[in-house]
Amino acid sequence: MKKCLFVLALLFIGCSRGDFSITPSLAQDWQPEKVLAQGTYISDYPQLGVYIGNEEALIDSQVDSFLVKMRESGVDILELRLWHIDLDLINTFLKKAHHYGLEVAINFWTEYPGLKDVPEKFKGKRLTPQGEITEAIWSDGGSGVFILDIANQEAVNWMASNLASFLSQIKADYFLFDEDKINPWANLYEWPKYVYYYDAPLYSDQALENFRRFMNDSTAKFPVHEWKLTKHHHGKLTIAIPNSQLWQKYFEWRAIVFANYLESLANTANQWVKHGTIYMTWQRLIDECDFKGEGTRPWSAEYFPGVGDNTVFGVSYTAMAQLCPSISTLIIKYVEDGTHPDEWTIAENEKNTAIVYQICQNYGKKFGTFIQFYNYDSGNTPIPPQVIKQEWNLARKYDADILVIYDVATLYPGSIRYNPELVKTWRKIIK
Repeated sequence: MKKCLFVLALLFIGCSRGDFSITPSLAQDWQPEKVLAQGTYISDYPQLGVYIGNEEALIDSQVDSFLVKMRESGVDILELRLWHIDLDLINTFLKKAHHYGLEVAINFWTEYPGLKDVPEKFKGKRLTPQGEITEAIWSDGGSGVFILDIANQEAVNWMASNLASFLSQIKADYFLFDEDKINPWANLYEWPKYVYYYDAPLYSDQALENFRRFMNDSTAKFPVHEWKLTKHHHGKLTIAIPNSQLWQKYFEWRAIVFANYLESLANTANQWVKHGTIYMTWQRLIDECDFKGEGTRPWSAEYFPGVGDNTVFGVSYTAMAQLCPSISTLIIKYVEDGTHPDEWTIAENEKNTAIVYQICQNYGKKFGTFIQFYNYDSGNTPIPPQVIKQEWNLARKYDADILVIYDVATLYPGSIRYNPELVKTWRKIIK
């Protein structure tokens, strides 16, 4: 029997402590080892402070009450996403969380320390829609990490050094990668259209040298499709037909580059955090080759250049499992955001969860799943009960080591997102 009483996580809302006597009977047959609740932020807008759900500010006197309620709700780990580096505030929050028996996972989203001041020699290069290789840019909306030349080990070491400098000044329990990937969320030039392979900052001289070492070919060039080749490509590009071996090797290289980058940061983080590093993301960001099943190179997908093939993100759980010994846990989120489930997405979620579970089994990783309570049955993008039920059943089926809840605003009495109907639904699901 795993130790954490996840059944308490939602039932605390609106209940007095005396009501808890009924909760252990609801799901006695299974509890995850750890429950990780997302949605606690330290932000600098509209004013510096601690936030839940990215919109409800907690003043100092509320933080203790919030932490007590999280622990009593069955939460073991709180994500603390840092959108502002204030060491005094962070350390105060960590000290209080530890006092109340909570562990804390530090996450930077894409705002890692130092990225707004990346030295020129460590900035990546991108390929524009016009076929020009140009400097990576800082994009509004949190795209700092996409400016770094992650194929350049010196640049990665510089970033790891900044990370170590920060983590050495706090006492965190976990380091969390959440949806980290090679490409930004959307094409920087055609927002909100699709993401393309050429949006990644992987076209520098150092990246090309890295690619040539991987190919064992001193003349190798990056593949593009025909309309990408212009006079401004500096001899780095070559036209390649879709599904050719060059495309397959190129995307294999990207997955390896990204995994090596994650390993460098995770290895550094593990020297300063107590329990290790976790990676998680949505299924739609994971390389489709992970989900195609067998093969000696599961991350080498068939490639169709253009509209947002998952391969472009460089996220391969197979590559991470093989190349990232410093990442202890891989967590899989839903196919999409859960707002429009149909027979296909329900089936895909079942299949893909099984595959990631098996990857974890094969390589000795802990396995985790994700339940999204955010926007339950409300707003323009409601999360329907069948999605929550499927995620709970999958967590039970595969005996998840970590179960992630998003977000903590749904757990906190008085939150503007508290929904009593969600509590009722959750009671029914876990019976």
